[in-house]
Amino acid sequence: MNLQKIETVNVEQSIPGGLLGFANITLIGTGAQKEKFVVSKNPIKFRKAFMEADINGN
Repeated sequence: MNLQKIETVNVEQSIPGGLLGFANITLIGTGAQKEKFVVSKNPIKFRKAFMEADINGN
C-alpha cells in the first residue's frame, strides 16, 4: 500500500492488550483497501506519529 494513499489509521485494543501494550493497527487506504498489523509497543504513539508524519514531504 502506498503511504500517500492511506486515509485512516485505526487502533483496536482490548483490555488485556492495553495492559500488555499491544493492539491491532488497521491502515485503510483509498478504495477501502485494508492492511492489518499487530503493534506490540506503544500502539497509540505509533498511530499519532504516523498521522503527524509529513508523507508528502511538504
